[in-house]
Amino acid sequence: MKFMDSSIWLAHLFEANEKISILFEEEDLIFSSILTIFEVKRKLEKEGFDSNKIFNSIDLIKKTSIVINLDEAIVNKAVEVSIEKKLSSMDSLIYASSLITGAKFVTADNDFRGLEYVEVISK
Repeated sequence: MKFMDSSIWLAHLFEANEKISILFEEEDLIFSSILTIFEVKRKLEKEGFDSNKIFNSIDLIKKTSIVINLDEAIVNKAVEVSIEKKLSSMDSLIYASSLITGAKFVTADNDFRGLEYVEVISK
């Protein structure tokens, strides 16, 4: 099981990175946070992508992964992680979501380097 961070989704959607594309070809279950959808959509809107490209990108995330919504267990774990690991609120919520699901967190963001159950992929 893999929990994909927004950095991985953005690289998969727009950078044609072979190391990252392979992650999506494997038979593992893929999870994503609802906050990842927020981050990806925000980035695409900010970059001026057209509405069709944005819709298709978000639709792919929804169809390819199990989207995890926030709940009290995730919020409580995120508070703990944020304080212990000094992560931002958003990063803590997304990382805590992966911990709650038991999936390996896959990211290209070095802020997560050295954390448990994290694989940092260099782009």
